[in-house]
Amino acid sequence: MVTITRGEPVMVERSTGALRPFLRFALAGVPTRESAIAPFLLVKQGDKCSELALRESERVLRAQPYLADAKAVVTPDANGTIRVDFSTTDDIRPILGLGMNGGTPTRIKLGSANLAGYGMALAGQWKQGFAFRDGWLLQFRDYSTFGRQWLFDTYLERAPLGEVETATLSQPLYSQFQRIAWSANVVHLDNYQSFLRGEGDIDPLSLEVNRTGWQVNALYRLGGGANGVYGGVQVGGEHVSPADRGVIITDDGFVDDPDTTLGPRYTTQDRTLVSLILGARGLRFFKAQGFDALEGAQDVANGMQFGGAVGHGVGSDFTGWYGATQLYAGMGTTRFFGGLEGNVEARREGDDWSDVITEGRLAFYSHPTKRRTRILSIEYAGAWRTTVPFELRLGTARAGLRGYEDSETSGGRRAVVRLEDRLVFPGIKNYLGLGAAAFVDAGKMWAGDVPFGETVNPRVGAGIGLIIAIPRSSRQNLRVDFAGPLISDAGSKWGVNFTITSGRPRFWRPASDLARARSVAQTPVVFGWP
Repeated sequence: MVTITRGEPVMVERSTGALRPFLRFALAGVPTRESAIAPFLLVKQGDKCSELALRESERVLRAQPYLADAKAVVTPDANGTIRVDFSTTDDIRPILGLGMNGGTPTRIKLGSANLAGYGMALAGQWKQGFAFRDGWLLQFRDYSTFGRQWLFDTYLERAPLGEVETATLSQPLYSQFQRIAWSANVVHLDNYQSFLRGEGDIDPLSLEVNRTGWQVNALYRLGGGANGVYGGVQVGGEHVSPADRGVIITDDGFVDDPDTTLGPRYTTQDRTLVSLILGARGLRFFKAQGFDALEGAQDVANGMQFGGAVGHGVGSDFTGWYGATQLYAGMGTTRFFGGLEGNVEARREGDDWSDVITEGRLAFYSHPTKRRTRILSIEYAGAWRTTVPFELRLGTARAGLRGYEDSETSGGRRAVVRLEDRLVFPGIKNYLGLGAAAFVDAGKMWAGDVPFGETVNPRVGAGIGLIIAIPRSSRQNLRVDFAGPLISDAGSKWGVNFTITSGRPRFWRPASDLARARSVAQTPVVFGWP
């Protein structure tokens, strides 16, 4: 017999008196419904039960962002069968965002990460456009579409400048029990890629880029026993149309600029690719706490995973070959863990290479006590001869150097080394988790071949941060960091930054500024996992 016990966030369940209904209204709502839990159970009524299936069910449930934790309890029945009860604990649901300028709101974001307990995320945003139109955004995500392990994700934005429309339906490769994983997506982007132009009072130059793309892929488990060997196919196409010259964007509107660097650099392209995918996976997961989140639980993978794709252009401007590889390796325990993830992709037509893109992360986690965590991370991102406009920035959010958020340095390749020492305070029962961090980042930028790129000597930033978790078991943490440059760089200064961090299953999240260089038609996505 299989049953499901649904739990509210810990701080709601353990609160009493008049405080409990207030917390339930503000943070939780109704408990997550069985319809958003049952599709992820790998143990069904009447099936044979194994320890591996129970562990994988727990892990796949924890991979859903609306659940903070999941456990399976096995109880023998008198008739020789067993009873399995899956108990889940919800994470908090509100999605809130606010931007201010001189005491006046310029951005408001509201939503729920678990709408009415159905395992759906819905968020909307308004943004003031100043000289341009006001911006609107709507994002919706259903993690168990049609009662299956199907993820539907759509993002619609009418920005002050440009627009974005994307839709994806997929069955991610959640566990080794799956025989098939697949995804299908369409995307339309009309936005402006800005290029910093070094020190001084020179304004960034921006280039409008219109992109439309689609992609369909499927992956089938060919065998491999306890692990897995996979094969599949991918088909995708894209149209990229950049403007013929750049403009300057100001609070008063567009300003023409005589600089013609960007126009000849990028041209209109149409490409369609057909690719074969092959991969192998040998992963075993363990549950850890206090790694990426303050005290929340996350699943960490030991073992290796490799995926590769080889494709060829058909019926389009591109008639050459395309290749991509992705590698993950990890080893460790709840006390010490080391991991590596990287990927490389490139296109070749005749004797010419283009769109060579590579990035990765090497990291070590030391968690000697329940209250102490040290993280050493080495991250790299770079691209050569890209046909889609992009640039990397020294101080970009999340992937750049802390303390250099306003730096005017940009280029085509970036390396960052991070060292952080984190301490967890006693907090307030189960309601609030508190922690502090001291960190040092060191990084270097290379010009590469992007317009206006610079090669600079290493930069070093440092700071301290306050980390807040509501409730303590939440994997969503608010960080308030006070950071600044130890080596001067144009535009950099000491300041306070507010960010939301997460202890999610992914070891590495690709840099958002490098993602602009990728083609929708050629990036394989089926080897993502929790």
